[in-house]
Amino acid sequence: MEDSLQGVLRDFYNKLNKTEKLLLYTCITDLAGYTFLLMSFLILSGKFLINFVVILLIFFPIISGITMFYSKTILHGIAFICVHSFPIIMGVSIFYTQDNVCSDIPKDCIFPKGSIYYISAVLLLSFLLIVTAFYCLILYHLWARKLWPLRHEYPYTKREDIIVRYEPTPDEFKVENTLKKRESTSADFDL
Repeated sequence: MEDSLQGVLRDFYNKLNKTEKLLLYTCITDLAGYTFLLMSFLILSGKFLINFVVILLIFFPIISGITMFYSKTILHGIAFICVHSFPIIMGVSIFYTQDNVCSDIPKDCIFPKGSIYYISAVLLLSFLLIVTAFYCLILYHLWARKLWPLRHEYPYTKREDIIVRYEPTPDEFKVENTLKKRESTSADFDL
C-alpha cells in the first residue's frame, strides 16, 4: 500500500465489490449532476447573490456519502438517503412557497415566474427523486445480500455487552418495601 492519496484511494477502490462500485459511481455522478443542476437553477433564478447560501445544500450529501462509504453499514446508508432527501423536501417547499408569494406580492418574489426557471426546478427535483429511488434499491440489495452489516461491529466487544437485556434481580439483592402504619398523635394536628 502506498502512502500517497492515489495509493489509498486505489486500495479502497480495489476492496469494493461490484454493488459497492455501482453505488460509488452513482454517488459521484449524482453529486456532479446535482451540483450542475443546482448551480444552473440558481443562475437561472436571476438573483444568484441572494440565493447563494443554498449552495451549502451541496455539502450535506457529500459528507454523508463519505461517512457511508467509510463505515459501510446499512444505518449509514439510510442516513445518506435521508440527507439526500433534504434538498428534495427543501426544493419542493421553496418552490411552492415562492409560487404563493409571487402570486400574492410580486415585488417580494425571489425567484422569477419564467418557464426556464420552472423547467430547471423540475429537472433538478426529478433528477433527485430518480437517484434517491435508485439509492434505495442499491441499499436494499446490499442489505438483502448481507454485503453490509446493519450496524458497525466493534472488534473488541461481544454482542451481549452492547445489547443490554433485562434480567430480574437475584433474590439476595431484593429489598422488602413494607409500609408500617403509624398511629397519628395530637402533635401531628397542632399548629
